[in-house]
Amino acid sequence: MEDRLILAVSPDSEFFGRERDIDYMLTRAVDPMAPVASTFLIGGKWIGKSEILKRIYHSLFWDQGAVVPVYFRFRDCTNALAFSEDYLKNFLRHYIAFFERDPAIAREELPFKDIERLLLKNDLSGAVRFILRHREAGRSGDHV
Repeated sequence: MEDRLILAVSPDSEFFGRERDIDYMLTRAVDPMAPVASTFLIGGKWIGKSEILKRIYHSLFWDQGAVVPVYFRFRDCTNALAFSEDYLKNFLRHYIAFFERDPAIAREELPFKDIERLLLKNDLSGAVRFILRHREAGRSGDHV
């Protein structure tokens, strides 16, 4: 299982009793007939919200082929452009990792040029055009 881990998770002996919640969210994530594809997860600190999401992510990554899981951890960003670039790079890395079934891609930070290369290798030129549009918008001061 260790080679299949993309995100660090707690040992099963320390995280238990949430199978029903995880199964419910997994079922909703992959059910095309679910009326709402979003779930709002709220709770106090240190009760396991992130752990639940990580376990759902692993299951979506390995056990199905229709829903692309993306895990994003918010970081301190100095401005909207830095945030959007961080989010875009993260999203594309996880998308490519899922497409190739290669967890190493999701784990490592990659510059845009490496992400572009992987997108082109997988015939995802539309995503490359999106990166180019993002880059041009940043150069012209359009942060929206």
